[in-house]
Amino acid sequence: MQIKNKSRLPKVFTLAGALSIVLGAVVVPAVQAVATNPTPVCNATGTSCTVSFPYAGDYYTWTPPADVRTVSISIAGAQGGRSGGNGSKTTATFRTVPTTPLFIYVGGQGSSGNGAAGGYNGGGAAGSGHNDEGSGGGATDIRTSTALADRIAVAGGGGGTGGWVGGAGGSASATTANPGGNGQGLGGGAGTPTAGGAGGTSNGTLTTPGAAGALGVGGAGGSANNPSSSVSGGGGGGGGYYGGGGGGADTEPSLTDGGGGGGGSSFTNATRFQSVVYTAAWQPANGAASITYNLGPSVTSFTAPASPSKAVAPVFNIRFGQSVTGLTADDFTISGTVTGCYISTLTGSGANYAATVSGCSDGSITLTLKVDTVNGNAIGPVRAVSTTPITLDRTLPEISTLIKQPSTNDLIIYKAVFTESVTGLAGDSTDWLVKGTGCVIQFLTGSGTDYTITIANCSNGNLAGLVLNPLSVSDTAGNIGPSLPNQTPVTKIDTTAPVLRVTDITAPGVGGLPIWVFDSEEPTTGMAANKFTFSGTATNCVMNYSVLRAGLGWQIELTGCGVGSTLVTLAANSVTDLAGNTGPTAALASNTINITPDEIVNQNLNASGQPTGATVKDPKPTPTEVNPELPEKVTEDTPTVEESLPVKESQQEELQPITEELKEEASKKLVLSQNEAQPLFLIAGLLALALSLAAFAAGTTLRFRRRRH
Repeated sequence: MQIKNKSRLPKVFTLAGALSIVLGAVVVPAVQAVATNPTPVCNATGTSCTVSFPYAGDYYTWTPPADVRTVSISIAGAQGGRSGGNGSKTTATFRTVPTTPLFIYVGGQGSSGNGAAGGYNGGGAAGSGHNDEGSGGGATDIRTSTALADRIAVAGGGGGTGGWVGGAGGSASATTANPGGNGQGLGGGAGTPTAGGAGGTSNGTLTTPGAAGALGVGGAGGSANNPSSSVSGGGGGGGGYYGGGGGGADTEPSLTDGGGGGGGSSFTNATRFQSVVYTAAWQPANGAASITYNLGPSVTSFTAPASPSKAVAPVFNIRFGQSVTGLTADDFTISGTVTGCYISTLTGSGANYAATVSGCSDGSITLTLKVDTVNGNAIGPVRAVSTTPITLDRTLPEISTLIKQPSTNDLIIYKAVFTESVTGLAGDSTDWLVKGTGCVIQFLTGSGTDYTITIANCSNGNLAGLVLNPLSVSDTAGNIGPSLPNQTPVTKIDTTAPVLRVTDITAPGVGGLPIWVFDSEEPTTGMAANKFTFSGTATNCVMNYSVLRAGLGWQIELTGCGVGSTLVTLAANSVTDLAGNTGPTAALASNTINITPDEIVNQNLNASGQPTGATVKDPKPTPTEVNPELPEKVTEDTPTVEESLPVKESQQEELQPITEELKEEASKKLVLSQNEAQPLFLIAGLLALALSLAAFAAGTTLRFRRRRH
């Protein structure tokens, strides 16, 4: 075997190197369209899912679903061409779940041939020579946009193998990759965290060296200026955070072999990821990427007892979408109008638990599970979860009121009002005791809190009533009440119409005004002045109505009447008693009182001799009241009957009533003028004396006529 003269190693031409870098960049294919996202593959509970992104020659856009609690990645760069170096693998977990879209670029495997294009996403092109040079594999990365500068995780691609019996392509590794293997041309350098790998030096004349890698791009392999089967080109550098350098070419006529391309470097953004692991030389063929996301433990059901509930210690059941640990009584809050509540017992495991609440007063209650209180595939739940509010009711339904309503004795109506809505009330002997001979419940209507009970067929004169038996109704929570019997006051059955009577109380003597009193034997309502009518021959009568005792007594007085008969009548069914009976059953008329001409005084007579009005005067008017024009001295100087005609003391006592009546009649009937006063008084005195003597002689007392009734 001929050993090559090492002094004949090709020189590096600056212009050729620059051209190789340009060519390496040109071979990266442009993105044409967004690939369709694959369907996630989830576990049986749907709480952990993985989306695998195969090589597509395009990028993907993916956004985490709602309620995702953890997201981790696994990405691997592509292998270099001609069985070049394998791509590296990078795994990591996001520190916080991303809320914006992620852009996933999956690297393509390198190929072989003169000037073969590098793999998708940054693989360096192969050199030219023997036509079997391998290009670099593309990197796989995740970005927050389509810009190269926005990559947050990168897995480097492997370098391509050099032509002929060339050096091996360098494999990708961690943040610093592996260099390409040397042939007669030197292998390309490895990509690092801060720079691309150096291009390999070519061997022989008429060659270009391998190009250095750059940010995101592997360098192109070195080439023979005149490709043929007797020369070889270098392998392309792998793509990566920084790409690997291209291998150098070899143009020696014997034992010609190009250098392998260096591997690309890997990278993760430390502020975005944790738990980062790099695996060198992991991925053959095309690159790969997958994202695994875990949903926090979700609450699939959180149930309370049916509302309202009479449970003393209600139980609330909670079911999670996955097995969880860490649940305690402190992870719940209790709200509502209840007081004194606490979780006395928490039982269960895996996905099912039950919380028992004790010590509660009556009222509304809601149980709430706090955020991030249990652990499953991740911590959860994402948000607080509450039961439907329910009402705790352990109070028995009671009667609020049971009162008789206005009604007749034929149908006695009662209204029952409960403290809360109830059911089960019936009009039978189980729920009610009916008091009174013959009484039965005829109707029971109502619902909720209000019911109406009607009893009928009660015998007259009996005491009727109702008793609601205990434990006759149920509330919506199932409590049975009332706790004690409840009864109404008794009602005396009265089907008799009220009885009324009329009494004449007209004052005796001439000129007494007609007065009647109407009385009822029991309290009544409805009496009014318009229930009375006047009849008779007397004219100009005015009825004056007054109440003597409310509901029991009324007075009718007539004033202003002329000569003739007077009579008043109360209409039938004018009043109603407390039992609803009306009376009197027939019109009630008073007796007739006749007014004679001598009872009409101080009135002006019309042409027919009838009075046009009446004025009731004081029975003892003074002279000035009789005639205002009479001087006061007339009253003072005029002697009385007693002064004018002396009589015995015994006679004076007997004549005293007669004298007073005569004076009263004189006061009523005489209207004196100033000129007539003295002669008339003298005549009156003589008349009184004559009457006194006549009475004395007869030995009897004179009686004057009184009005007949």
